[in-house]
Amino acid sequence: AHAKLERFESCPRRRWLLGQCDPARLRADALAILAGQDRVEAPAEAPPAGILDAHHAVVLRTGWAADDLAVAASYCRSTMNHIQLDAGSIVIGSGGRWLIDDPGYQQYMDTAERQFTIGPGAHNGPVINGRPQTHRRARLLERTESAHALRVTLDLTDCYEIGLDGLAVRRSIWLAAGQRAVVVADRVAGAGLDEVAYHWHGHPEAAWQTTAGTAALHIGTLALHIQSPHVAIDDAAICRLPGSRGQRTLCVRLTTPPPVVWWVFSCRDAPPAVTLAGPSGTRLMLGNQRFEA
Repeated sequence: AHAKLERFESCPRRRWLLGQCDPARLRADALAILAGQDRVEAPAEAPPAGILDAHHAVVLRTGWAADDLAVAASYCRSTMNHIQLDAGSIVIGSGGRWLIDDPGYQQYMDTAERQFTIGPGAHNGPVINGRPQTHRRARLLERTESAHALRVTLDLTDCYEIGLDGLAVRRSIWLAAGQRAVVVADRVAGAGLDEVAYHWHGHPEAAWQTTAGTAALHIGTLALHIQSPHVAIDDAAICRLPGSRGQRTLCVRLTTPPPVVWWVFSCRDAPPAVTLAGPSGTRLMLGNQRFEA
């Protein structure tokens, strides 16, 4: 589609993005259009790093090199039926791969695979009292950029129809370039709140391991460590759809969850030191860097 648009109206940013595509994965008609480009009105221009509002998603990115880190969060408000209910769900990428991923498709046959692709655990937004989202009504509340981190906050409250008095659901996401880490904080409150569950899907080709209460997935030379101060992760938490040779999922259920649930994802040689601070654990220290929900 972008190749066809370029034929009608040349755009330096679109041309740069097309240049990043692997030709082996492009359709023949796109290759033909790109090969026939004979006018260049301006040099190709890379989009800036930082926070990008992509209309139905928000993207935080340290840059465009192979070793840069990116996190994209859904906040689609479309009423189209075929769009899944995944507000606040994130993917984390580096080295040309989405390390934290999503099933990314829908199975129509009434099987366990259908539940894997569209059921309560299909995405990584919080599942509250066993109930997933039922509406696309997320709101982007905050986007801030500093020298140390990029931050966005999404209000997911209206995405749920659970019947809890005073229900409030907010997800804050930070991209800390110096730490090579993504930090997620979920504030979930409401009368009768009993459980919050998480399903973090990995890249289909990634190998998983757990060590000292943390999980790590490895693919090629990349390693992504996953940890939370609320849970000691072990092998039993790494799940896979029965009969499947595809992606594995970190499945965690927190009963009587704390006021703020924290998750840390880091592309480093070893998991960093993570400690809670502040009243009710509303602050988290990642090394010497502080995050406050």
